[in-house]
Order: sequence, then C-alpha cells, then structure tokens
Amino acid sequence: MVLGIVLHAALPFVSGLEGFWPSDPQSSSAISIIFQFIHLWRMPLFFILAGFFAKLLIERKTWKKWLTNRLVRVGIPILIFSPVMMITLPWIYMYGWKNEINITFSLEGYPHHLWFLWHLIIFVFVSCAIRPLNIFIKNTHFFELLNKIVFMHKLPMVLILLVSFFIVFSGGELILNPFATSLYFLLGYSIYKDLNFLNFLVFNWKKYMIIGLIVSCVFLIFENHLYLDFQYK
Repeated sequence: MVLGIVLHAALPFVSGLEGFWPSDPQSSSAISIIFQFIHLWRMPLFFILAGFFAKLLIERKTWKKWLTNRLVRVGIPILIFSPVMMITLPWIYMYGWKNEINITFSLEGYPHHLWFLWHLIIFVFVSCAIRPLNIFIKNTHFFELLNKIVFMHKLPMVLILLVSFFIVFSGGELILNPFATSLYFLLGYSIYKDLNFLNFLVFNWKKYMIIGLIVSCVFLIFENHLYLDFQYK
C-alpha cells in the first residue's frame, strides 16, 4: 500500500488528467507508464488479500469475531474520517486545481480517498444479508464450485469476462465499482485453505504472469495511443 504514495504523487504529472485533476504543466510519459502499471494491480491485490485474511479470521475464530473486527477496524475509521475528508479535501482540491477557495460546502472535487473502506464495509453488510444461506453454501460446496467455474482454468475466461464487463461498465475504475472489487475479494477468500486451488495457482503462475504482462503492455500502448490521438485532434 506504500505504493499508493507513489501513485498519488505521480498524478499531477500524468498525461491526460488535466481536465479533472490538478496538473503540472510538465507531464511525463515515463511517470504515466509507472502510474498505470501500479494502478493496474495495486488495488486488485489489496482486495485479494482482504478476502484471504477475511477467510483466515473466520476460520481461526468465528464469523461474529470477523464481523466485530471489521466494524471496529473499518467502520469506525469511516465514521471518523469521512466527514473530515468531505469537509476539507474538496477545498484543498479546488485550490490546487483552479486556485479557488470556496467557503461553501461542495462535493465537487472530492477525491473519494476512502473508497476502498466503503467497499469493504459493503462486503460486511452483504455477508450479513446472506448469512442465513451459510448452511446451503456449505452443503453445496459453493466456493469449491466457484473456484472451478470462475478461477481454476488454464485460461480463466469466465473471470476475464466478468472483470472486463464490470471494469468497462465503470470506465476502467474501481472506485464506484464494488462488483469488480467483490470478484477480487472472492478470489482471495476462495484461495484460503483450498490446497487444490493453491497448487493450481503455483503450477500456472508463470503463465499467468506472462499473460498479465502482455495484457498490461497492450493496455498501456492502447491508452497512450488514444491519448496522443486526442491530444493532436
């Protein structure tokens, strides 16, 4: 998560963000590539780890302990810091972007820095809603079936199609897209204590890394091409 500092520090120098983010006149293609590379995998990995450790806590303790833990460690920071950030950040943002200071409250320019906590708390509430189905989920081996259908393929087309659909639906961002982040969360949740799944990932990790690097390069080239076309029109 420390890379988040690098990511946000790079934003003023990223090409193509001048219209909605405070930008430096001197943008950098190299910084843009670094930004996009980190941006592609940082938060998906965060939600995969969140799902993994959610299952770990539930298995080692209880579902109620996990619920209490999430309400304290996620819910309380949201309650405390969301109002503070909603009051202060839009003014700071607008001053940095347009050199304006607005004394009236407005969500214009609010960067939603705590969005990932909101997603985690949504997952908590959803888990509470489906808790009565827990016996059904266990009896039908839901997560084992989920692994086989969505994740455990040499080329996981179902996962790729689902993520692509939700990513395209949100314009490529996860901030307003808990559906996509829930897929990453479920992936991490499904990995824990599933030796078959873990062995499958270990056996195929090189192939997935190569595919990921190729897709990332194609994405970066395509995005840069679109930006250049837009810039010279």
